[in-house]
Amino acid sequence: MKKKPKQFIDKSNGYIYVYKPDHPNAKSDGCIALHRLKYAQKKGRKLRTSEYVHHKDGNKKNNHLHNLIGENVSKHTAYHNHTRKKKKK
Repeated sequence: MKKKPKQFIDKSNGYIYVYKPDHPNAKSDGCIALHRLKYAQKKGRKLRTSEYVHHKDGNKKNNHLHNLIGENVSKHTAYHNHTRKKKKK
């Protein structure tokens, strides 16, 4: 069995993932997005599937806690809709 790297960038979405098969938020392949892992550690609990972790500066590689904010689905969608409208102007 091929060993997974401890950390890698998913080229399909640009997020950094880490291999943590024992984490309750890990996907079926044992990986979790680093920003979700750090935010869950900050909260001290498993994240709900309805919780989104947003990068304030838009940089998916900037996973410092001061750059991460937890949002529910509606707030996350509203944020992205607002930023899309700004870009169109």
